[in-house]
Amino acid sequence: MSERDNAPAVETSLWSAVTLLDERGPAAARMAVEEVLSALPGRRGRDWTAPQEARIRALVNRMDTVRALDRAQEGWWGRRRARRARRRLAVLMRVAGPKLVDEAALRCWKSARVLEVLRGFAAGRRDRAEVAEVLDRLRVVQRATYLDLGQAA
Repeated sequence: MSERDNAPAVETSLWSAVTLLDERGPAAARMAVEEVLSALPGRRGRDWTAPQEARIRALVNRMDTVRALDRAQEGWWGRRRARRARRRLAVLMRVAGPKLVDEAALRCWKSARVLEVLRGFAAGRRDRAEVAEVLDRLRVVQRATYLDLGQAA
C-alpha cells in the first residue's frame, strides 16, 4: 500500500480528530490523535510486550495527571493531591525502568505536539493546502525519537 493509497484514511482520521477536539476537548481527542498517528505511513516504533505496553500507558496517564494537578493547584488539598500523584509517578518510574520511562515521555511529548498541530488546523482555513501541511508536520512528529526529544530540550 503506497502513501497515496493511505491518504484518504489519514485525512479522515485528521478530520475526526479535529471534530472531537472541537466538540469535546483535548481529553476526548486523545483516541483520535492515536488514530491519526497510526494511520500515518512509515510508523516507527518498538514492539512492546503487553505488560510493557500497559506500564507505558500507566506512566503516560500518571504523567498527564501530575501535569494537570500542577497546573490547577487549589489550596492545600490541591497541593497534597499533586504531591501524592508525583510520589505514585516516581514509584511507577522506578518499577518500569529507564527505557519505558523514556518511551512514556516521548509519547507525552508527541501527544502534546499533535494537539498543538490539530488546534492550529482547527483555527485555520482547513483547505487542501493546509491539510497537506498538517500531515507533513504530523509525519515529522511521528518520526521523532527520544534522542530527538533530548536534543530539542
